[in-house]
Amino acid sequence: MDPNMVLKSGMTALHLAVMYRHDRCARLLLENGARADIHEATGGHTPLHGCARWGYIRIAQTILEFNSSREVVNAQNNQGHTPLHLAVVHKDETVGVELARVLLDCGANWNISTFKRGTTPFVNAIQYRKLLCLQTFLEKGANPNLGKGWPLHHASDTVDYDLAKLLLMYGAKVDVWDQGGFNPMFGAVFKDNVRFARLLYDFGMDPMRVSEKLMLSPYQVALAMSKRAGSTTETFKFFENIKNRPRRLQDLCRLCIRDTVQPGHFHLLCELKEYLTLVMYEYLLHKE
Repeated sequence: MDPNMVLKSGMTALHLAVMYRHDRCARLLLENGARADIHEATGGHTPLHGCARWGYIRIAQTILEFNSSREVVNAQNNQGHTPLHLAVVHKDETVGVELARVLLDCGANWNISTFKRGTTPFVNAIQYRKLLCLQTFLEKGANPNLGKGWPLHHASDTVDYDLAKLLLMYGAKVDVWDQGGFNPMFGAVFKDNVRFARLLYDFGMDPMRVSEKLMLSPYQVALAMSKRAGSTTETFKFFENIKNRPRRLQDLCRLCIRDTVQPGHFHLLCELKEYLTLVMYEYLLHKE
């Protein structure tokens, strides 16, 4: 019997082995020539897509043991989703990130776009707030500054502190401006989120800098909001506190060091751990 025969369902025996989570059956089929690059008829899924969709880590490892070519790892279904797309949005993030690591170790690409919406696994990790997967991509060298700083603007729009800090730790440029003339600090001002404003300030953003398009600074907007509300906002209090206070020398040194590192290379700072004290290392990476 041909192990690659397409059944009436549009699937091969290997597709069915994955669907019913039969790891031993999948291994037997692969040992006898079953191909992992065949797309089923309905959605264009390969067996590896099934593993990513249902969270079958062991079977995914078995398939990749026999065929880890880019054609298999980065295969796209009818919508353009790769197995990595599906792994990222898995409902159990611990399963999803483990699958993502297995796929990445075999050459999965986090920048492949879907056909209609043009989303990538990296973008999905941000939009669906899959921070473990996002950190894995960043540790592998993903660039957090795609689309003129869209990731940090997205974090600012939702005032997502954890997302913003993760992006900034791995080299997101803090002083990025959107088409409307806003930088991420404006998001902190509009939501009066002083914790978010302090995070951006710690990574080098100046709240006094004026937008060339708006001809206003975050500080001025915070002042106007305070006057309108009849009481001082928390972000304005913070801006007033730092307005005439110079940054500490150690903070300026950290900013200068980080400015020399190219986007997508911040994961290499981890190699400094063996040369620095733990305090210095964590301070440089903003882990303190």
